[in-house]
Parts: sequence; structure tokens; C-alpha cells
Amino acid sequence: MYKVDHAPSYAQIVYPENPLKEPLAVTEIGQALQPAGFAAETARSNNYILQCVISGSCTYNNTFVNAPALIYVAPGSQIKYHVNESCNDFCLFWIKFGGEMAENVINSLGLGQLSEIITLKHPEKVKSVFSALVSDTDYNEVNDSLFMLSGLYRLLSIFSVSIPQKSAKNLSAYTQTILDYIHINYPSRICEKDMAAKTNLSINYMHKIFLSDMKTTPINYLNSYRIKRAKELLRDTDYSIAKVSTMVGISGGDYFCRVFRKYNGDVSPTSFRKRTRMKLIDNN
Repeated sequence: MYKVDHAPSYAQIVYPENPLKEPLAVTEIGQALQPAGFAAETARSNNYILQCVISGSCTYNNTFVNAPALIYVAPGSQIKYHVNESCNDFCLFWIKFGGEMAENVINSLGLGQLSEIITLKHPEKVKSVFSALVSDTDYNEVNDSLFMLSGLYRLLSIFSVSIPQKSAKNLSAYTQTILDYIHINYPSRICEKDMAAKTNLSINYMHKIFLSDMKTTPINYLNSYRIKRAKELLRDTDYSIAKVSTMVGISGGDYFCRVFRKYNGDVSPTSFRKRTRMKLIDNN
């Protein structure tokens, strides 16, 4: 039978009664229906964590996340999220697992040792599996750890559709490491020295490999990715231009506008926001 902890702030957490001592084991499953403006910060975990934002939106480690989204949290990563002030339907599920086989499972999905955020396909299927894992009472006569593990495998099969197959691009391991690093750390100050350090290569050799794989320089890719995320924030939130620039790691409003124009056909952030808002109104 499950141990269910009705924690504060509308969260329900489920633990196995008899944890498996196997190469792969689930250690925790949870559901949170948090109110607008709720903020949370968790301790670093040695487990792999898969979080699913089923509805609503939040800021996760300074990155805007809009449902449906899968947040992959690698071991040792800290989780900080803040439910948007105007969001009244925030729903989050998560599952933690570990063991000797956990890394192989993650690698087989195309994930790595750096956290990332992925658009979630089939959120209703995911919600159905999680709901059963959190509330099902029909498994009292069997090992609940096995039931939770079977749920993990069902979720992984659904997630596999959402996760891009990185190997299809035939990227080098060095380039993929740099891409993963950029996708997680773009809100912070990053330079080519930092990227080279992640790959244990010289700056010049790292630059050469990345350019060969991506047909662009690491800094050019970093800035284009920052502007991509900025466009999402301008479209989906009411944050000021200054706030958006800070959230994507480009400090200084004037400099942000210049970079935005460079990567967006000479369209300013303000004009882009107005155009996308008008399109949404017309479509409705």
C-alpha cells in the first residue's frame, strides 16, 4: 500500500511502501495543483526527475515554461519554479527514479546529463497514467514498487515521442554537449571559454567542431537561441522588454533591441509583440 503525504500547498506525494533494491527503481511520484504566484525551491537530488506541466505556466530556473511541457531534471540539479501570477490552473506531475540502470534508460531516450525543457506531446495520456499512479488503490496485494515501476515504463514510452532524436543530426558528442549547455544556461553569462571547458577542448578546436556540425559559431547559435526564447516570452507573457532581456541573458535594453532586430528581420521587440498579439486576436 502506498504512503501518501498530503503536503502543504496543494501537493500530493506518493512513496513506495517497500522500495525496490533493483537496478531501476521509482522513489517518488507527486502531483501539485499550485495557486497563482506560488514559488518553490527544492534541494538537489541524486535521482533523475521527470516533471510534466500539464496545464498553466511557470518560470522554471529563469526559463518561461508553458504547458504542455516535459522538464527533465538531471541528478544534482536544483529546481526553482514560480507559477505565473495570472495562472489559476497550474498542474504539475513528477516522477523520481534511480539505480544502476537509470542512466542507460535516460541515454536511450536521447536525454543526457544536463537538464532540459521539451514540448510534451499527448499530455492527456500522461495525466491519465500519473493520476492512476497517485490515486489507484487496486494494487494493495502486490508490490507497490513494481506497480510504480510499470508506470515509469508507460510514461517513458509516451515521452519518447516528445523527445527529439539527437542522433538523427549526426552531431559530435562535443557539439551536443555545447548545445545542452546553452539550452540550460542561456539566461546566464556565457562565453566560448565556458563552452570549451564543458568539452575539455581548447577554445579554437571547440569552435572548429561546432562550426563544422552546426554551420554557425557557438556565440551566434547562443544569441539566436536567446532570441527564440525571447520571442516566446514576448508572445506569451506581459513581461516588460527589460524583464524579457534579463530572462534570456541579454542585459541592457538597447543592446537587447539591437540583437533582437539582427535575428528577427529588423523587427523590434515591441513590434513583434504587437504583431503576434494581433494575429492571436484575428485567429480567435
